[in-house]
Amino acid sequence: MTSRPSQAPLPDFLIIGVQKSGTSWLARMLRQHPDIYMPGNEVHFFDKAHNYQKGQRWYRKHFGQAEGHQTVGEKTPDYIWANGDGVEGHDPNVHENVQDLLPDAKLIVLLR
Repeated sequence: MTSRPSQAPLPDFLIIGVQKSGTSWLARMLRQHPDIYMPGNEVHFFDKAHNYQKGQRWYRKHFGQAEGHQTVGEKTPDYIWANGDGVEGHDPNVHENVQDLLPDAKLIVLLR
């Protein structure tokens, strides 16, 4: 198993969605495919202001073990919420943050 050279990649796709819509199941199924790399935990980079402030280098570290041939994904359902009113530490600019860093990423949205 070899890691990608120089710097870790950014995700090619994001899994987002509402509670109890199957995002965890989908991520678990995709992780079983040898051509897909996804970290085991939700990263909460774009929706948590304290994580977003850590910068792109911190975010990329979550994908550092992806091999060069793998499609890279991330599952953080909370990226669906634009205005996290009442959610502590939620960045209201989540959608702009995603667009700025991952303009070509595919979004897999699960609704219930």
